[in-house]
Amino acid sequence: MTSSIFSFRIVRAEKTPLQYFLIVCAGVLFLAEVLIHVRYTPDDAFIYFQYAKKIAQGSGFSFNQNTPSYGVTGPLWAIILAAGKLLSFNLFVYAKVIDIACALASLVVFYRLMWLILFDRLLATIATLVFTFDVWFLRWTSSAMDTSCAVFLMLSVLYNVFLGRPKISALFAGLLTLVRPECALLFVLIFVYFILFQKGELLKLSLKLILTFCLVVVPWLIFSYFHFGTIVPNSFLSKTGGAFTLRDGVEGVTAISKIILSSQFPAAIGVLFAGWYLFHGGIREEFKAQWLLFVWIGALFLFYVIDDVQVVSRYLLIVMPCLIILGIWGISKLYEAKPRTLSYILLIFFLFTFVQNQFIYWTVVKPHTDNFTWGTEHCLKPIALWLRHNTSDSTKVVVPDIGAIGYYSDRIIYDPAGLVTPKVREAFRGFGYDEGMKERKYQCVVEPEFVIDRSEQPERLASTDLIPVMTRVFPGLGIKNTNIIYFTLYKVAAKNRP
Repeated sequence: MTSSIFSFRIVRAEKTPLQYFLIVCAGVLFLAEVLIHVRYTPDDAFIYFQYAKKIAQGSGFSFNQNTPSYGVTGPLWAIILAAGKLLSFNLFVYAKVIDIACALASLVVFYRLMWLILFDRLLATIATLVFTFDVWFLRWTSSAMDTSCAVFLMLSVLYNVFLGRPKISALFAGLLTLVRPECALLFVLIFVYFILFQKGELLKLSLKLILTFCLVVVPWLIFSYFHFGTIVPNSFLSKTGGAFTLRDGVEGVTAISKIILSSQFPAAIGVLFAGWYLFHGGIREEFKAQWLLFVWIGALFLFYVIDDVQVVSRYLLIVMPCLIILGIWGISKLYEAKPRTLSYILLIFFLFTFVQNQFIYWTVVKPHTDNFTWGTEHCLKPIALWLRHNTSDSTKVVVPDIGAIGYYSDRIIYDPAGLVTPKVREAFRGFGYDEGMKERKYQCVVEPEFVIDRSEQPERLASTDLIPVMTRVFPGLGIKNTNIIYFTLYKVAAKNRP
């Protein structure tokens, strides 16, 4: 191989058996690690299961029987799960198979996207390996959540954008918006991208983009407005704060930074180099793909910070692939004139990232998924089944974590977060969960037969009119909160009900 950059890039543009071997080995290891925690099913996944079950039963888009509610973020994912239920598939197995399939498809599209942007198989291979072992991508794959589906759709949007397919990219953008509503931002960005860089009649192009996107999204918006009285998911409202403050902004940036740096520290450094090259290079067609990725990351982060969204790792997975691509591109630009040095840097980049993510997976993520799985099976499920076997269908229950309990009990659920009962969230306005439960703010909306409380103190609400029925231990609900949590089921004394 000659020392010229041109010759080096020609060689790196060729397909090699080693690249295929590395990707196949990475895929096998990825599946092995995913299957290790395949039983992990977060409570939000059970919310999707409940909606899917009700849709399949003909009860409409509802959590409680025949009571419409917009309690999920991604209606498209609920409909996909409902299709499996209608076909009499096991809902758990079906959801996880679809989830894993979306994750694997995401890796394929990611590799092709990286190759399309940089025309460099070495960079594409390294980037794909890095994304494959991202700890948050591993964690949420097979969880039965909408995360892998959203990642696949996001990558499909960008892939078709850079292939110059406006209608197909707008179609995928519409589907993505029905899984993650904040991704309507991405449609706005690709619209601007096509207007700036796509040759042709602008009016015709604009109409193609807008009409295709609207044909996917607007029918759902009309349905949700007349069916729920809102086009904004209750789940989104429950996870955003009030008026923006500087303190909220700092906390938001800190939360996002911690998640990114915990899995993609080298890529984040590379993004700084990428930003430097982009801003010094200006808006040039040569960098149009990198600009779109850069602005998409910034726009989503800004949206989360300004809206004071309680960001968790799965929210950031819809930009994590873009961050990896930009990070590797930024580093490659830094060592562009030294191809051999770049190869060593990329090897170190991958090894550092792999070790970093594996360490976090085995020391933080895996213990959490194990604890949560145990808690669902030995805490939430027994409480729910007791309600199912010992109460009538019309029984009303107040509960903070509605997924597993609502799915297994199939009773009428009222939740302080307002996912399925927004009026209860209004009653709790100005009060934290603990204070609101002690003050019984839910009584402004409902007089329940049973109340389930979540606390670090067992039976803390016990009184003459709240009689403990059972208390179960949950070994830490959150990945950060590893404290022992107690779920206590109380029976409300009959004299306090109308």
